[in-house]
Amino acid sequence: METIDNFGSEFKWSPNDNQKYASETTNQSPRREFKPNEESIKVLYTDGGSRILNTPDGKRYIGAWSFYDTETKEVHGKAEDNATNNQMELMAAIRAIEYLNNNGVPKDKWVTIYLDSDYVRFGILFWTKKWVKNNWMKINKDGQSEPVKNVDLWQALYELNSERKIYWLHVPGHSGDEGNEKVDINCGILMDKFIENAGIEILKKQV
Repeated sequence: METIDNFGSEFKWSPNDNQKYASETTNQSPRREFKPNEESIKVLYTDGGSRILNTPDGKRYIGAWSFYDTETKEVHGKAEDNATNNQMELMAAIRAIEYLNNNGVPKDKWVTIYLDSDYVRFGILFWTKKWVKNNWMKINKDGQSEPVKNVDLWQALYELNSERKIYWLHVPGHSGDEGNEKVDINCGILMDKFIENAGIEILKKQV
């Protein structure tokens, strides 16, 4: 599907543009529930997962990402080889925003993305601001500067997010939330099918 962009590459947005959102997400408890200033025109759920398989050739990572459109009731996703959990959480968010772009969802209207990944949510709301200023470098536990892990995915998500108004809302995993359960289950199904179709021999139970 052709990408529809009514605002061009110069359209940028920052959480600071919305004072209510900014004040709540930078609170001591970023997970605290709050009511957005504007109603979202689209609500998506995202999730990613990974399994470590013990095979005759050593450990093998199988991952999957998924997102759910609460309006169309459609669940999208894909399993990928050699993928970690964090990579799949990032990929789910990236594919969800690309889905919004490809379906012509206006970029000047608010959308909500629910996710259970603190890694992605805190990263896109807080960490990326520092990483951009430091040329995508961070300080490790030893006080040394090092490249941000999964930098290619973070850069892709940062660019996509900067062109949209997105409420990134936390939902506890495995809490019975319908949208979160759908994407979580779909990730599991996708990984099961990938392992079966690839004929991967597992020496013992996956971690």
